Amino acid sequence: MIALSVDRDGADVVEPLLEQLSVKDLPVFLDPTGASVGGLAISGLPTTILLGPDGVEKARWHGVKAWDEKSMMDEIAALIAGRPGKQAR
Repeated sequence: MIALSVDRDGADVVEPLLEQLSVKDLPVFLDPTGASVGGLAISGLPTTILLGPDGVEKARWHGVKAWDEKSMMDEIAALIAGRPGKQAR
């Protein structure tokens, strides 16, 4: 898992937030110019994109999600395993 921040203030904003949330060992890429937004066809923030081992997009979610809820973890596990299940949202 990686994080991509398109915040214009870059690390000055991202690093304190990660520290506040006690997030460790999460690679964060900074794109203060927002160049990646067009390349990844992102229409709103936050956007989460699940890529398979081959780099092909498996799912995309828009908006804030409760990633630690069982239903979300089950959905992601099914997508990773290639099992049909609920559609990403």
